[in-house]
Amino acid sequence: MTSMEFKFFDDYHGDYWFLNTCPRKKCPVNGFGKKHYQVKNWNNKDGKKPYITHLLKTFCCELKDDIGYSVKCGRQPNNDFLIGLDFDIIGKDGKSWKKYDNAQALFDEFRDMGENGIWKSGTDGNYGCLVKLMDKDLIQRIEESNMDKTEVNNVEILFNTNFILPPSPSVCKKTKTIRKREMLVPGTFLLTPNNQQLEFIKRLMNTVKP
Repeated sequence: MTSMEFKFFDDYHGDYWFLNTCPRKKCPVNGFGKKHYQVKNWNNKDGKKPYITHLLKTFCCELKDDIGYSVKCGRQPNNDFLIGLDFDIIGKDGKSWKKYDNAQALFDEFRDMGENGIWKSGTDGNYGCLVKLMDKDLIQRIEESNMDKTEVNNVEILFNTNFILPPSPSVCKKTKTIRKREMLVPGTFLLTPNNQQLEFIKRLMNTVKP
């Protein structure tokens, strides 16, 4: 790991719901090797035990090339509100792979607004972005929806679920090989959206049925 990657996790450790993840299964785990096990109730909306119990066991000390890292989206311990944008441009259509043009068009539009915070995903051709929301009305709408995530034209918006972060490795769905996530702009792990980017997110949300 680079010092830049250490800095991101060190800066927000204790403020965000970070977890280790299994590179092959992509599930949240606590510990690795023979002692690793899946974190129970990691998606608990109320953040009650045993979720907090596991998260208080820090994972920043295990920054290694073969371990994945993730954050639970939604309200954070420091009161920040995070969502994930997961652009699944390449996906399964029955037994074959296909490119979803609508998802590509949405990604191209979003990328044209700026590349900060965007990363290449575990699957070649897909992208992700961790977003810090500050719009109170939008946050209230998300929290009142009680949804873990939603999807618009193969773009997932993650509200309360696990989002794997770069440089975490995971299996590429197309090649079945381990592939690391990679930032388009190194060091920009978290996006605070400008007005144009916020309107893009709101427009996606407005297409979701209540």
